[in-house]
Amino acid sequence: MLSVSEAVETVARIQALHLADRAALASAAKPRNSEIPPGEYPVDFTVRIVGMVKKGEDYVSTQPQAINPWALCGYLLSKLNATTAASVAQYVAEAYKSGEDFDAYKKYAEAAMETIAEATTTTKSGRTDCVVSVTVIK
Repeated sequence: MLSVSEAVETVARIQALHLADRAALASAAKPRNSEIPPGEYPVDFTVRIVGMVKKGEDYVSTQPQAINPWALCGYLLSKLNATTAASVAQYVAEAYKSGEDFDAYKKYAEAAMETIAEATTTTKSGRTDCVVSVTVIK
């Protein structure tokens, strides 16, 4: 088990690696982490990681503002008289039970959201792909 100072030193060494090297290291470990059962395991090995790290260009993403769909639905139903609101609810319930594809109606909701609330534009980091091979050197 590492002491606190040894752990801090190890983390510092990993952080000092070139960014692409750190991405490769994380890529080599990630696919198997979920297979480790809970517990503490002593480790002592040296590895050689060889491969390629590819970083895509940053890109701009525009997403509609999030609006509470229940509040929006409630607001719209409140603008109808009680009989019409009940009819709409019954119509939607029947369509849902029959397995109608509600995803086909998303474009109408998205268009309405753009009218109701201004979209948010953010710059996203480009995708990082790593293809590496790992050799354990004991």
